Amino acid sequence: MESCAGLEDLRPYSIRMIIRVLLGTITAVLVACERPADSADGPSTVTHGIGDRVVLAVSGMHCGNCERAIEQGLMSCDGVNDVAASAADQEVVVWIDTGTDHDVVRAKIATLGFKVERPQTN
Repeated sequence: MESCAGLEDLRPYSIRMIIRVLLGTITAVLVACERPADSADGPSTVTHGIGDRVVLAVSGMHCGNCERAIEQGLMSCDGVNDVAASAADQEVVVWIDTGTDHDVVRAKIATLGFKVERPQTN
């Protein structure tokens, strides 16, 4: 059986990341469609199916290992439902339970050796 060129390089974590990015994109589109036009500079979090979506600008990520370190580290925090980190975008998207303290998320990122550059956005 012939294998497709490049598919042998796919790892399970790559597929998980692709799925997370797709889910994040779909969620962002749904949230954008639900937001009234006059609230473009709205709240820092958006409540949706799996909790509040918080986007953080994070510096210090250089590769997939950095992304996984943040994702695994944040998933160990109470109230965190999902995480998608992107070294390319220097961004971390976190879905947290409503009422979860954002400072806990920021502190965890700091303990992992990364820096939150600006306040969260939606």
